[in-house]
Amino acid sequence: MSTKSTSKSRVAERFTAAAVTDAVRSSLTNHWATHAVSGTAWPREVSLGRHGSADVETQWDEVFPAILTLRSWAREQGLVLRGEAQRILRTSQEIPRAVLIPSVEDAARLAGAPWPAQVDRAAARAAALREALARRTDLEDDEAQTTATRLLKKVIDWPDVDFDLLLRVAAWITANPQVAVGLTRRQVPIPGVHGKWLESNETRLLELTGLTTLGLTPSHPPRIHFNYLDAAYLADPGNRRHDSLTHRDSARPAYQPQVIIICENKDSAINFHPVPGGIAVEGDGTGGGTIAAIDWIRNAPTLIYWGDMDAAGLEILSGFRACGLEVNSVLMDVATYETYREFGTNMQPNGTPIKALGPKPDRLLTAPERDLYERVADPTYTGVRRVEQERIPLAVARAAVQQMLDRTA
Repeated sequence: MSTKSTSKSRVAERFTAAAVTDAVRSSLTNHWATHAVSGTAWPREVSLGRHGSADVETQWDEVFPAILTLRSWAREQGLVLRGEAQRILRTSQEIPRAVLIPSVEDAARLAGAPWPAQVDRAAARAAALREALARRTDLEDDEAQTTATRLLKKVIDWPDVDFDLLLRVAAWITANPQVAVGLTRRQVPIPGVHGKWLESNETRLLELTGLTTLGLTPSHPPRIHFNYLDAAYLADPGNRRHDSLTHRDSARPAYQPQVIIICENKDSAINFHPVPGGIAVEGDGTGGGTIAAIDWIRNAPTLIYWGDMDAAGLEILSGFRACGLEVNSVLMDVATYETYREFGTNMQPNGTPIKALGPKPDRLLTAPERDLYERVADPTYTGVRRVEQERIPLAVARAAVQQMLDRTA
């Protein structure tokens, strides 16, 4: 197709029901929440663009029928075309410039699912949020609308039970602003509310109530759990095999470790084979600050990380390095993955697929680690996305640790 005919075709395609529908969806995406709260975004015009007379003329045999079809479709849909006279082939022609959409309901009908349901849900939830925010005496009308719009975007996809709970808890806190002061999240006496829900939604509750704080006691400090691996130490039956430490506590381990092995999964840390001067730390699927802040871990001569061979495990490893730990990995490379891939999975423990969001360029990984990361994080990759560390025999992991110790001796 020539450049000229391609240009012509693009002009004609602007005057179609499909083009209008796409523009309506875009408009809904940008304005549904504002309209649900203030009712000011519709009626709304959807632009069809402007095209030079030369471009229109060169494809007039396609553009003219497209305009006639669009006018007929607009009448059937109850829409109004806004036009403008334009000189085409030495005659004045009415060229559509925009389509007037009378209401948000019309826009949702044109856009199709899931928009009709979302528009209805948005209207109901916006009304409930406005009513809840009306209890705040510190907000002007425009501030209340801005707050309601922001909150609506956050809660539009919530199940009804969670949205209703948010409103009920906000009303309770407004009526009883001092009752929660000094309590933990689990102690707040609101029926049907658990601590994790309260923690996850505290920011939204503060927005609804206007409070700067709920006055709850801080969450308990994080803890780490670790396991002694030194065979000589463990030979004494009176010595502890398992231990723990609360963040910022001054407690010390039974001995200053020479080797720290951070294991992503608890079972691997608890059952790791003996290592002279070794301690296995349970990473518990998270990485970073808590473990990096412990001086006897940070100052150990050898720091090793061993986790699942998946994007999450490699990002956790990067997180430890970002916190300043000079940690090396074992069994987190393509060669190991290929050896054990038959035991891999594409499913989360809850039965949902593992999502592949693509590798992030700023991760702190060695070349072998990055090769594996880019493979399992690639959305187009069709192989297994996770080989859990428990699928690798502990004897193999112990041998990998020894090889690293021998190289660094």
